[in-house]
Amino acid sequence: MKNETNLAGEIKNCMERAGTPLSEDQHMVLAGYLAVDRQSIEQNQKRQEEMISSLKIDLLQSSAQAFELARCLEECLEDISQAITVTLHSGNKGTMKLDGRELTPAEISIRLQSLTDKRRRILKALNPSKNDNHCIYPECQCPFDMGPDYQCLKGLPVIRKK
Repeated sequence: MKNETNLAGEIKNCMERAGTPLSEDQHMVLAGYLAVDRQSIEQNQKRQEEMISSLKIDLLQSSAQAFELARCLEECLEDISQAITVTLHSGNKGTMKLDGRELTPAEISIRLQSLTDKRRRILKALNPSKNDNHCIYPECQCPFDMGPDYQCLKGLPVIRKK
C-alpha cells in the first residue's frame, strides 16, 4: 500500500517534470480520487482473501470426504474379495451362483481379478507414488504430467497425482 499512498505525489512530480505542474487544488482532488480507489481496492482484497479462505476450507473438507469414501470403498472391496474366496473354499464345494446360474471357475476368477484391479486403483489414488507416472486405470499408460486439459488416452477421466 506504500506505493499507492505516494502515487498522488509521484503524479504531481511527474507533471512538474513534464512542464505542467499541478496546483494544490488539483493535487488534493487527485489524492481524494486515489483515496477512494485505494479504499475500494482494500475492500476488494479483503473480500477476495475471505473468499479464498472459505474455498480452501471447503476444498479441504471435500478432499477429506473423498479420501474417507475411497478408504471405505477399498475396505468394502477387500471384504467382498475375502467373502468370495471364503465361499469358494467352504463346504459349498467351490460353486457360486449368480442370478440362479452357476459360475464357472474362469468367471469367478475374472470377477476376483476385477475386484482386485478396482481395489488397486483405489489404493493408488489414496497413496500415489511419486515415481509412478502412469494412469491408475488398468493397462493404461497415460502420463500425468501433461496438465489438466488432457484426458486419459482411453477416454477415461484422468485422476492426476500430486
